[in-house]
Amino acid sequence: MDLEEAKAQAKAASLDLVLVNANKQPPVCRIARKSDLEAQIVDKLKQKEVLKEKQQTDLYSFDPSLKIKYMRYNCRIALPDFQRYILHHRELLLKKHRTEAVIMKGKAEEEEMRQMVVRVIAELKDIAKPVNLPLPAQAFEQPSVNVLIWPCTPEQAATFKIPKIAFAASDEMWNQQRAKEEAQRDPRNRRARQDPKMKD
Repeated sequence: MDLEEAKAQAKAASLDLVLVNANKQPPVCRIARKSDLEAQIVDKLKQKEVLKEKQQTDLYSFDPSLKIKYMRYNCRIALPDFQRYILHHRELLLKKHRTEAVIMKGKAEEEEMRQMVVRVIAELKDIAKPVNLPLPAQAFEQPSVNVLIWPCTPEQAATFKIPKIAFAASDEMWNQQRAKEEAQRDPRNRRARQDPKMKD
């Protein structure tokens, strides 16, 4: 049917000729009342939103009335500071806040950034799990990467598994950092740096 014929039919029926899909060849139109089609579109969007909320309720356990809270982690943060940040992060999650962990690269390498993401998730995995994984590889080329971490019940948390290889690599990285920090805190090492003769 050509355009003029479609317009004539729509006019004869006191309806509108509504463009449905302009990407098709020829374009797809529909003879209907425009207000009715708009109402159908709104209803479909509402149904999608309800379905999305139901899926989130099945996977997570948060209070939608609470604001999303942000937690920032530097990739080379000292272990005591990291533990303090995690403690505060857990408090927010236990209050049913949705959270967003911002992993700052700083002078770290991309691999350190990936392992920090894994470490944060691992420390919270009993009460929360990530929403936006897997992250694209390009994300780690940026100065920071954001990970949505939402609270959930233990049953919901049990459905999420951290990759064993990444977790093992993360443990190795943190063990090395912990050993380095302990060596720096050792009084004998501090005296040795102050008095070179003690190294002999």
